[in-house]
Amino acid sequence: MASNRIFLCVSVAVLAVLSAWSGSLLAGGDEFSVSPTVETDPVSSSGDAADDPCLWIHPRDPSLSRIYGTDKDRGLAVYDLTGNELQFLEDAAINNADLRYNFPLAGKCIALVAGSVADEKQILFHKVDPVTGLLSRAGSIPTGISTYGICLYVSPKSGKYYVCVNSKGGKFEQYHIYDDGTGKIAGKLVRAFSVGSAAEGMVADDFYGTLFVGEEEVALWCYGAEPDTGDDRILIDQTGGDGHLAADVEGLAIYYSVDGTGYLIASSQGNDRFIFYERKLPCAYLATLSLVSGSGIDGVTHTDGIDVTNANLGPAFPFGLFVAQDDRNDEGNQNYKLTPWHRIAGECPSLHIDTSWDPRKVGENKVVRVYTNPIGCVQAGQNVTLTLEEIVETTTPVMLWFGKQLTQDGKIYKPTPFYIGASDGRTEMSFPAPPVENTVTLFIQGLALVDGQTKSSNIIPLTINP
Repeated sequence: MASNRIFLCVSVAVLAVLSAWSGSLLAGGDEFSVSPTVETDPVSSSGDAADDPCLWIHPRDPSLSRIYGTDKDRGLAVYDLTGNELQFLEDAAINNADLRYNFPLAGKCIALVAGSVADEKQILFHKVDPVTGLLSRAGSIPTGISTYGICLYVSPKSGKYYVCVNSKGGKFEQYHIYDDGTGKIAGKLVRAFSVGSAAEGMVADDFYGTLFVGEEEVALWCYGAEPDTGDDRILIDQTGGDGHLAADVEGLAIYYSVDGTGYLIASSQGNDRFIFYERKLPCAYLATLSLVSGSGIDGVTHTDGIDVTNANLGPAFPFGLFVAQDDRNDEGNQNYKLTPWHRIAGECPSLHIDTSWDPRKVGENKVVRVYTNPIGCVQAGQNVTLTLEEIVETTTPVMLWFGKQLTQDGKIYKPTPFYIGASDGRTEMSFPAPPVENTVTLFIQGLALVDGQTKSSNIIPLTINP
């Protein structure tokens, strides 16, 4: 039985309260450095050409996993874990790229790579060969903006796949992508807003339902990833003396771990650093990494794109891998540097190693457990436990919503959703009651989408005292 864990997907509206409660983002942290162990072949184009990598994990032999790196002047390269270029697709100047598994297309579930075509109003898609890891074209969709940054998102609420793009002017668009019924990818615009100024780096968390965007010269922001969450946002960190980031804020990546833990990583391009935060909001600052020269490989500077995985990738990277673009490669044109995760975590006590989370499970069919039990009254910050009462087999990803309404001083707040993954033998889940200024009643109801029909539990009142 798959060992997916239970994760919390919290709406931006409710988490504004948690952000205020969290205290300073500048407390604590470690500064440390490590050396990469592998570098890829240089990209073909000279100058500022390499930009953004994404990782694909082989379904049977992790040592055959691949790195897809953009050459924003010419196309998309495929590298093995020794850094050798295996394939180059010179069919569009792809600026940024991202990947998700289990996208339904032409009767199959494929690993899908989405790429923003530099300075053009389109998104290009490739599918991954499940044996070789090589790429082939899978279509494109038009956009309303000249694409710059890009990320994919799989909604834990609906199971739908989305692609998000932004522009050098700070415009943002989100598209629902799907098979149009003929085996081709179609896209429907579902959200648009302005970040404020130039933004490129983006990453979405498929379980918390959060979307992180780097406004290059200003700040790192968190938005809701669902299309109905609007443009409300929470400040995570900022450039300048009051933050840990030095402009530009560039590549973003998420290290997934069990029980909702893990890390958000940002490329702080202006000072050649990588900033680590807690993955869960309010994303407290943890540490600052430098990638320095060693073992015949030069250090990493002025990084654009990054990616990370916790997965065991075989003998060279048994505890995960961090990949970063290098702006000034001493062997010629720009390239990508590979650093084993255990080297990074081994040098920083704030970070851990966890290979148990499987990113290939995102978008797979789920087994859902509906929680129903009376709770009563709790104090703010006290742990609330929900007990398993029913097991439901389902063929589609689902969301369980706890939070029929949250009333305080006559106001109604958006509900707080909890994502329930595949069954892993647990009989209960816990979460801390949110901080409140006055007594609040939270009405909890489990809602599961089962084969297209909604299955609900009884409504449970929970009173939270300050």
